[in-house]
Amino acid sequence: MKRLTQWYDDGKIRGVLVKDGYEENALQTIVTKIDECYAAVALLKEYEDTGLTPEQIMELKERDKPKRVVYEHGFEDSRLIYYVQRCKSCGEAYDPSEKFNFCPNCGQKLEQ
Repeated sequence: MKRLTQWYDDGKIRGVLVKDGYEENALQTIVTKIDECYAAVALLKEYEDTGLTPEQIMELKERDKPKRVVYEHGFEDSRLIYYVQRCKSCGEAYDPSEKFNFCPNCGQKLEQ
């Protein structure tokens, strides 16, 4: 695979030369250290604006993966006395006739 970036230093400007495509006559842009720092700081600012820790972000990412609900039956004297669905993350039980996309207790995305 051909590289799209390379170091650039003409004695006045130092940075990374970025090609916009693989052709020889592709548009080229020089990204200087100042530009690199700005991009990194802008990304950091977006992250900090969330007010979340890295652990909280990973938890949200995990919670957004759908998990199947667990269906439970309860019998007494050979009669069905209850039927519930339970969230795998928090264990909260609720009526299976209510079709939730997310657990009302913990917010886990649910797969029916």
